[in-house]
Amino acid sequence: CNSASSVAYKKVTKICGKIPVFNVIDPIVRHVNNNCNQSKIGVIGTKTTIQSNIYENKIISENNNHKVFSLATPLLAPMIEEGFINEEISKKIIQNYLNNPILKNINILILACTHYPLIQNEINHFYKKKVNVIPLSLKKNTLKELQNNSLLFHMDSRGHSAKVLKKQVENIEKSSNKTLEALENAKKIAIQINDALKQNDLTKFIELINQGWEEKKKFASGVSNKRIEQICRNALSNGGEALKVTGAGGGGHLYVYAKQSKQKKIKEVLKKMGVNNIPFEFTNEGGKVKHIENL
Repeated sequence: CNSASSVAYKKVTKICGKIPVFNVIDPIVRHVNNNCNQSKIGVIGTKTTIQSNIYENKIISENNNHKVFSLATPLLAPMIEEGFINEEISKKIIQNYLNNPILKNINILILACTHYPLIQNEINHFYKKKVNVIPLSLKKNTLKELQNNSLLFHMDSRGHSAKVLKKQVENIEKSSNKTLEALENAKKIAIQINDALKQNDLTKFIELINQGWEEKKKFASGVSNKRIEQICRNALSNGGEALKVTGAGGGGHLYVYAKQSKQKKIKEVLKKMGVNNIPFEFTNEGGKVKHIENL
């Protein structure tokens, strides 16, 4: 989190003593100063991050040839959290911020919030690739290990996800303690997963993925079922270390984390159950929606 890194990093480091503490700001500053000589750098983030002036201070302290222009964009994070991505409302909000005179003539833009890479495509579209947009990214070794150890399967066992989501909404409207607590826990786990990846801690990532799946099953009946539970048991008993059903649940796709030496066996076992492996890879270009017609 940029906001936490900007205002609490020194205090947390002091409290933790000999325990290593990592922030998300220094890697970006190093990247800019190692790869750019004299640039007009824009920074967008929360009010807390921008008001701290941490990016400007750190970048300029290492290379005073740079010029840094910072703009608080407080509506972007809640917009993303509410799912307004690639919609008219998100485009208008993004355009309104990026048209601000403060960001005029920049040639680098730092996305100083861990939410913002989700709207990177829309930002790239605004600048028409004339501005180098720098998201917060994982170390290459971490990303490579994560990619190599990640599997995706299609279980082909779900009707329309709206039924599962409808039950979840009903539980929320009834103020179901089980559902509300699970949703809150899932949110906390998602934040912890982000932190674990930033710290290159895939051991913690594995633990959190499993915790997240257990919480997700509490959202509503139908998120899991006997067949899904058997698929999960078979994946774990044959070398899988972590897994979760993606989307609303009830079927659809299954993510499995497993060492490469175990993947062949997992694929074979699940294929016998009608669960097929789907090749995929991570992208640093943000979310994309593709419309396919005339199939």
